[in-house]
Amino acid sequence: MIMILILILILVLILILVLILILILVLILVLILILILILILVLILILILVLILILILVLILILILVLILILILVLILILILVLILILILVLILILILVLILILVLVLILILILVLILILILVLILILILVLILILVLVLILGSDPDPDSGPGF
Repeated sequence: MIMILILILILVLILILVLILILILVLILVLILILILILILVLILILILVLILILILVLILILILVLILILILVLILILILVLILILILVLILILILVLILILVLVLILILILVLILILILVLILILILVLILILVLVLILGSDPDPDSGPGF
């Protein structure tokens, strides 16, 4: 009987040891699963952080590109404004030169008219002087020195 009790005791002890071993194995498996879950969570967090960093970099690049485009547009607008100003200045200079040319032509025309008037006046004066000279010659040659002697010459 004692032998049977000892055998039962040994069997119970073996069972307890096996159960303790199974419990330890289950605990180890649970710990391994928890570690795997933590590792997966850490990897997911790292991936999320990397994706957020990539998103931030893409946004920064988009912002830089937009700023560069705005700068290029501003430079193009400034260039267009400068070209329009140059065009306006050239048109104003052309207008001033045309006005100066018209003024010079008018002055030349007035000078030509004045010279023609002076020439006409000189010709009229010469004609008057020639007529006076002819009249004086006619009076001198046509006058009879002795009016009583008859018809002249």
